Amino acid sequence: MNKKPRVNSQNSSGYILVLALMIISATLILVNQLFQHGQTHNAYTYTMIDREKAKSLAQSGMNFAISQLQSAFEPIKEDAKKREVKKNTRAQQVLETIFPGLNRWQLIELNRSRDGIDGEIKFCLSCEDGKINLNQIFDFEKKKFRGFGQSQGDMQEVMKVLMQRLSSLLNGQDLFVPLLDFLSKRGYQLNEVTELLSDKTFGRFFKDAIFYQPPVKGEKNQTVYLTDLFTIWSDSVKLEPRFLSDSLSALLGLKRVIAGGIDDRSKQAKQLAIQLKQNVNWATDWDKTLKSVYNRNFAALPKNSGSLLNTHFDPTTFSVIASGKVGRIEQRLFAIIKKQQVQKEAGVTMRVLRLYWI
Repeated sequence: MNKKPRVNSQNSSGYILVLALMIISATLILVNQLFQHGQTHNAYTYTMIDREKAKSLAQSGMNFAISQLQSAFEPIKEDAKKREVKKNTRAQQVLETIFPGLNRWQLIELNRSRDGIDGEIKFCLSCEDGKINLNQIFDFEKKKFRGFGQSQGDMQEVMKVLMQRLSSLLNGQDLFVPLLDFLSKRGYQLNEVTELLSDKTFGRFFKDAIFYQPPVKGEKNQTVYLTDLFTIWSDSVKLEPRFLSDSLSALLGLKRVIAGGIDDRSKQAKQLAIQLKQNVNWATDWDKTLKSVYNRNFAALPKNSGSLLNTHFDPTTFSVIASGKVGRIEQRLFAIIKKQQVQKEAGVTMRVLRLYWI
């Protein structure tokens, strides 16, 4: 008779043990992967929540800036017999409200017990009328700077000097020829200042210095920023000398912005408001009014740059850098804001023309 083969119980037990260990190992790997994915997802979720909160705070910073501008331009009620005084008073109000914090961080700290969130809001106002408007100084049809060849107001001579000074600040080549070539070949007005970055020379020097970064305490600003130097948003070829941007101040050899000092600037603003005239002669009035602000007399300004200075005070267009921070997450935006007249006696409103997340 044929005998049935015996089953080795020890071998069977060995297979079962190995299989069980493999299943347990696979389960542990799966659980570990799920745990890691869960941890990563939780961290990502909290980061995205903080990011959205920070974006909301940055938008609030822009609204704080708009509110400050609105209060600067709000109408002042005066008697009909004092309309001329009323004009002066409103201009003085604009100067006293905006000048102290211009080109500087203004900080609002938030805490959960009072505001429902722990974080901070910062905003920095700058004036577009204190920057060089490329669309205003260049005639794109004639492919020449405006006033070319004239004894007064020759923008080409002004820009030659300023671009040479810019080159010395950047330790690079003269930027006048690249600027002239770019504007001439383009043939039509710029839609964005950042279009200059398509030129390899400007792109090399400004790729990491596009939007203005206000200085922080203990540091001095040594950088010149593209959108803090040039603009396309102002309404005039002239510059508002009381509201110059920090980068243009560097180009003119004037005192640059330092962090803080808003209280001292408020005192200066009151003095400037007292001395404010609707039409000035900067050749004689600069040293009386702005020498103490910029630590330079009029004669020390670059050659022909005095022709760029506006003789009447009428700022209309501003920019704001706003920052919102929650935990370690910070979000920033850059916005162009323009004064819009509502009614002749009803005051103005502020309109956001452009907004960039930076």
